[in-house]
Amino acid sequence: MAASREIRLLGATRIIWPDGSIASALPEKCKALLCLLARRPGTRVARERIAGLLWPDSDHQRARTNLRQCLHKLRPHLGPEIICSTATDLRLEASQVDTDVGALENAVKSEDADLVLAASRLVDGDFGADIDVESEPLQEWLEAERAHIREVATTVALRAVAIHEAASEHQTALRVALSALKLDDIREDVHRAVMRAHLALGNRTAAIEHYRKLREHLRDELGADPDAETDSLLEVAVGVYAAVEPERQSTSEEGTAAFAEAPAIAIAQFEQLSPTPIPVSYTHLTLPTS
Repeated sequence: MAASREIRLLGATRIIWPDGSIASALPEKCKALLCLLARRPGTRVARERIAGLLWPDSDHQRARTNLRQCLHKLRPHLGPEIICSTATDLRLEASQVDTDVGALENAVKSEDADLVLAASRLVDGDFGADIDVESEPLQEWLEAERAHIREVATTVALRAVAIHEAASEHQTALRVALSALKLDDIREDVHRAVMRAHLALGNRTAAIEHYRKLREHLRDELGADPDAETDSLLEVAVGVYAAVEPERQSTSEEGTAAFAEAPAIAIAQFEQLSPTPIPVSYTHLTLPTS
């Protein structure tokens, strides 16, 4: 039997009804409660644990009262049959809901290409990204879940990219790779997927510019340069070997200056050969301009 509700936990937290309409916006604590229950539908979550995560500074009785009120507000958005409650715990009826996180976790274990592609289209930001609740225990729980979900989502996205590449669907591969970067902008394998898509689309200048921004980002965040596999894609884009010593003598001012000029030279060299650049947003990298 098909689930009657879709719950999106990545990016903007929302509930989608069977007719495709989106339930009205939830209060912050209700969004947090929904994430706690929908992270693993069917799994019982103790009321005490939920109250402690959402109202850590309230006394026991007040926190329990707040939970009852929050639950009362959430039920109409889901429907009375979705939330199963007892005096001690809460759970979502698993047969009645589908979640984007659940779809990703199913896809990462599956060999079904259609399942992988469908799940990759659900990658839309971090788990509970729009939850703004001042609770240290809740934030710690969210961060722990996000670390796992980012890894799963990125793995699924890269598998989807490979499927699209094999089918020569490079524009779609680019879109999927860029969505994965919203989750983890340090992963070089994802950045390489972006560069490969640009190159396959004949957009060498975009590939070079993406490399430049990646290099700056890695230096700012990690004090490191891109690895050799990423450098090899730059060499393809430039059409000549990049001006980098094999030993990566990054401390050499002369070598660094020569390398820094390579992307600009390549852009000028191939500007008239490349088609109109694909509009791509790199704002999530928040990089300085060179």
